[in-house]
Amino acid sequence: MFQAANLAAWPAALDGVSGLPHSPCATRKLAMSVTYYVALPFVDSEDGPAPAEASECQSGTQAVRRAEAMARDPKYVGAVAFARTGDPALGEFGDAEVLASFGDVLADLSSL
Repeated sequence: MFQAANLAAWPAALDGVSGLPHSPCATRKLAMSVTYYVALPFVDSEDGPAPAEASECQSGTQAVRRAEAMARDPKYVGAVAFARTGDPALGEFGDAEVLASFGDVLADLSSL
């Protein structure tokens, strides 16, 4: 039979166990890390290359291939493939990692 004392002792039983939360509710707060792969084309503008509509890809390899194909399309002046990792539920992402760049793109890609 379940006793209330067992529930009270449960968090303390996890103390010192690496990687485990100290509260049953803490498991819902753990971040879920997801990596998005993106191919982003650039169009010509008066101020230089401007980002156009991005395309989400299933892998880094696919993003590079799609960016290369976009850069060859006459309506674009260049394209970049990049990856971003983070937690979509929280909206928190790390900096973009540029996988490949083709043609004319922004000089500073830190805003991706």
